[in-house]
Amino acid sequence: MKPKISVESQLEHLRLSGIQFERISFEDSINWLTNYNYFFRAKSYCKNYDKNLEGLYVNVDFLDIIQMSQLDVEFRYSLIKLTSEIEQLMKVKLINSVTKNIKEDGYQMVQNFKKNYPKIETRIIAMSSGSAMSNLIDKYSNRFAIWNYVEVLTFGELIKLYKYYYYHYYDSSSISNVVHIPLYLRNSCAHNNTLLNTLKTPYDIYKFNHLTNKVEVNNLNTNSQLVTFVSKIKTISIESRKRNFKNPMIHDLVGIIYLITQLSPTQQYANKILHPFHQNMKNIVYQNIDHYEKNTLIISRFVFINKVLDYAIQHRL
Repeated sequence: MKPKISVESQLEHLRLSGIQFERISFEDSINWLTNYNYFFRAKSYCKNYDKNLEGLYVNVDFLDIIQMSQLDVEFRYSLIKLTSEIEQLMKVKLINSVTKNIKEDGYQMVQNFKKNYPKIETRIIAMSSGSAMSNLIDKYSNRFAIWNYVEVLTFGELIKLYKYYYYHYYDSSSISNVVHIPLYLRNSCAHNNTLLNTLKTPYDIYKFNHLTNKVEVNNLNTNSQLVTFVSKIKTISIESRKRNFKNPMIHDLVGIIYLITQLSPTQQYANKILHPFHQNMKNIVYQNIDHYEKNTLIISRFVFINKVLDYAIQHRL
């Protein structure tokens, strides 16, 4: 176990690790780490930077860490907006599809889904008392239809319902193989988890192997629809696509962009959603390029996303 140390000692530890305090004073750094963030979270952004042969960080000022943390906040806020739009558009598409489906009355599918996912039903029943959904659940609990059932589902549950419906009707044009992709980033944002600390070294995705009884690293499965999507972008090379898709956060962010283009009723509506996010991404690159000129990986990640956004906004997919 590591002993508890003061904020001053935490910053001294960073100094000994190669972090510089030239663009921000040691005193201002103490204030920031005392009142606006904490050591464990701040230090996680160091993973984006290189070390020399002696194990010391190279060309990293503590102000870089602060700015990366601030960018991360803005990034998460933007992603919350994008994933909320996806959730709404998924509901609209699903309800419209059921409405036009002569084989569905809007009720039977819900009953079948509830039988297949009893834990979801248990959670909804538990929400019937003391939640914002209490009145809705009490009113429709015994006769939920698709158009009110979606209102009591979590985003993860909505994804299951969406997949369940389109799998049942074998819709080859469905994007049901992609709709699960935003869930990790959506949940990470909702729980205020850091994201931009994974630009260089992504979190390992672990799985338990029941045959060996060991925890193993699970390689990221690149979504084939996203590969096809990005392959159409002439400004992105095959090498760049492969390199960036190895990062789960970048891969899933492309999935969010792709879903918005597919779920939006018009290109104009998709652009309305994507344009503010695109502007934020461009600002990150151009306003901070001097700070990250010696860390080309950070800039390259955002340049890649900007190229994807450029294409998504200019083309109806």
